[in-house]
Amino acid sequence: MKFQVVIDEATTRLLQVAVASSYQHDITLARQQTTPLPLGSLCLVDSGYQGLGLDGCRVVWPFKKPRQRELEPEQKAFNQHLAQVRVKVEHAIRRLKVFRLLKGIYRGRRRGFERRLMLIAGLVNRNLEGQLLSQEV
Repeated sequence: MKFQVVIDEATTRLLQVAVASSYQHDITLARQQTTPLPLGSLCLVDSGYQGLGLDGCRVVWPFKKPRQRELEPEQKAFNQHLAQVRVKVEHAIRRLKVFRLLKGIYRGRRRGFERRLMLIAGLVNRNLEGQLLSQEV
């Protein structure tokens, strides 16, 4: 089972969850199962989502090191800044994978996986809201 999430960068809340029951490319899953993002949205993605730029998103991914050369200092600085922003996404995915159901191989029925994933995402968001409220007080 494969799943992908759309996360709000400012609050790290899980906005959307999409599930594929078969082998499917990342961009295909994003186009078929998630609500289209507003035109001009900034999307921090990996190389599996390069085609999202055609759908109206501003796609940003890190620079690759050229063969036999090093990255320019500006490119290295950009990659480091991008990594600092993307780590929030990785932390949000980690909050999902704390649940054993998503950590390893899913052995349940495929039909129930999406419902369970949505339930876990709701629990994670609820816990996150509680943490944010306690910080404000």
